[in-house]
Amino acid sequence: MSCLAGLRILIVEDDALVALNLQEFVESLGCTVVGPMGRLAAALDVLDRVSIDGAMLDINLHGEMVYPLAERLAERRTPMLFCSGYAFTQAVPKRFQDYPQVAKPMVEQTLRTAMMETFGVLKVSPAEKKRAGARA
Repeated sequence: MSCLAGLRILIVEDDALVALNLQEFVESLGCTVVGPMGRLAAALDVLDRVSIDGAMLDINLHGEMVYPLAERLAERRTPMLFCSGYAFTQAVPKRFQDYPQVAKPMVEQTLRTAMMETFGVLKVSPAEKKRAGARA
């Protein structure tokens, strides 16, 4: 059983295959998946109705940027991880550049480490982060 077990993680991803793969991966770590949601409006709606421990966000949802949802999550101090082809690019507003990001295509070990860091169960040194990035 993973140290992430029991966490409720919102997945916001518009590509059905990527969403399914993320869901299976997150569930394999013992988390409960909320979603996946492929539309911003649906994700905002579920955020008002369901309690979550964290969120994994694609940035571009069918041409609509996820930042209104990210703002709401930030206001609530809900940990979030951007999982996107836009990760580490200028498409990420300055406000969110310091939030954890994983670039697509995602490597499972990199994603697992990012999840553990983001959701507060693992503290990784800068040297370990650098080594993990080199393997990605």
